[in-house]
Parts: sequence; structure tokens; C-alpha cells
Amino acid sequence: MSIYLKTSSALITVAVITLLNLSCVSAQENSQNINDSSNKNVVEASLSGKATPPRNGDSSVSDGIVNTADTTEAAAKMAGTKIEESSSSSALTSVSVDELAVNENTTVTTGITKTDLQQIIAINSYPASSIAKIEVTSFVDDKKKKTIQMSIQSQGNNALLEITAPRVDRGKFVLKADKDLWMYFSNIMRSIRVANRDNFLGTDASNYDLLEMNLARDYTIESFQPVAENNAIYQVTLLAKEGTEGYAQINSFVDIKNKVIVKNECYSISGEKIKVMNYTEHHMLADQRIPKVIEFTNELDKRRKSIMHVTEVTGVEKIDESIFSLGYLESL
Repeated sequence: MSIYLKTSSALITVAVITLLNLSCVSAQENSQNINDSSNKNVVEASLSGKATPPRNGDSSVSDGIVNTADTTEAAAKMAGTKIEESSSSSALTSVSVDELAVNENTTVTTGITKTDLQQIIAINSYPASSIAKIEVTSFVDDKKKKTIQMSIQSQGNNALLEITAPRVDRGKFVLKADKDLWMYFSNIMRSIRVANRDNFLGTDASNYDLLEMNLARDYTIESFQPVAENNAIYQVTLLAKEGTEGYAQINSFVDIKNKVIVKNECYSISGEKIKVMNYTEHHMLADQRIPKVIEFTNELDKRRKSIMHVTEVTGVEKIDESIFSLGYLESL
């Protein structure tokens, strides 16, 4: 009897120890599973879709209207400088945002501020007074359809565009007098009102694109973030100011090193992407960065695109204000 009780007691002790060991192993496995699950969630979160610009209230940008008066004034202080095919003006080697690998985990480490971006945007525009020669070629399914040559004189809120080729369109003018926009046909001495949003003579560039677009004047910075390796490219979300007749929103991609805009994505008020503009072959014109080539891609009809070549730009001191009127055109 004594031997039986001792044997039973030993078996019970072994069973208890075994159960305790199994319980410890189970607890360790559960703890490891929780840690693995947590690590998996972190990895999945870091590899999830493309980064989106921070909205109002995020730490990267403050609320309110952007004051661009200082940068716009600085951008306007030039005259008498010229860019043309034979010019010795310095070319900038800018990078295309589409050629850079996107780094989803990039954080703002370069110290780029809202003011820095305002200044870059302000110098990526034509001088306050300028004369330019431009050529726009439209394509459908990569087949050339039409090339239009023109000259543009602009000063402040006024501009006069004259078509010089092809022959069938020669003698047509587009006049921007402050907020009014007209097309004038010199052969019949007749003018009609046109809208900023209208495409220019069947191309994928609008009247606004050619005659009025000024990001520093017409838009405010809502948010910004780096979107390429080494913070080389920043995406800047721009919202139209009240009264702007252009696009409701533009996502502008800025090459920080060269201080140039390499791409603009243009959106309607409903949030639909309607056009993409790619800018290449930037040249210096005094303090301004002027792209010599702009490609307009029609996001509503992927078969269509237009390419604009700026063959010559001259900054001038002043243009006679009298040319920005229908009376002047009717006198020609």
C-alpha cells in the first residue's frame, strides 16, 4: 500500500510539471504570434499605395491664403534678355519625375519650406513684359495633324497672340485685355468672345495655358511632400484662388536642385484629371526658368497630345498698352 501511494504521488507530480511546461510554451508561442502579426502590419503599412499629399491641418503646411506678392515682384524685375535657338543662355539639366523611382517612405529632411516652394514657382513664369515666338504641333495616335506658329506679346494682365502660320490661319489674333478674351479675324474684320477654357484652334493647349497661366498669382499652396529618391522632386498641391479661370487644382512637381517645374497635373472642380503638362529643356532668362518644350497630354482622350516649342523669348522694358485693344486690331 505504501509503495502504491508513493508511485501515485510521483505520477501526479510529473503530470503537474508537464502541464506547467506546456502552458509556458503556449504562452511563448502566443507572444511570438502577436509580435509577428504586429511586424507584418507595420511592413504592410510601409508598402501600401502611393503617398498622398497632407491635407489642411498637417504639420507640413499652414492654413490660409499664400502671400505671393514679394516673390511675384522679384520675378518681374528683368528686361532686355533673350532666349533663342542660337542663344548662349545657360541650359538647366532637369530631371523628369517619371524617370525617378518613387520612395514611399521618404520624409521631409531637406528643410524645404513653403516659402522656398513659393519662390521656385514664382520664377517659373515668363517675365512681366515679354515677346515670344511659339510653335504648337498637335498629334492624334502619334500622327502629326497640324502645326501652328505664332507670336505673343504680353504685359501684366494683357496679351496679344498673332498667328503667322499656316497660311489658312494667318491673320487670326487672340486678344486678352484684362478679363476679356477675344478672337479677331482680320480678313473679315470680325471679333468673337472666347473662353479661357477653350482649346486653342483644336490643339490640346487651352487659351488659359497660352495667355494667362501664372501659378504664383492664381494659386495657393495647400500641401507639399517629397515623392522621389533623395527628395529630388516635390509634389506641391495648388488650389485656385477665387476668380481664377484656370484649373481648380494643379499638382505641380518641382525639381528642387534646379528650381524648375517639370510637370503639372491639372484637375477639374470635380477632381477629374483633365490634362498633364511636362516641361523640359529649361533655360535661364535673367532670374526666370523658361521651358523651351511643353508637352500637353489630354487625359480625357488619351489618343491626343500637343507639343509646344518656345523658339524665342525676349524680356522687354515695356510694351505699348494701345495694342491690347480691339480698336488697335481693327486699325491694322
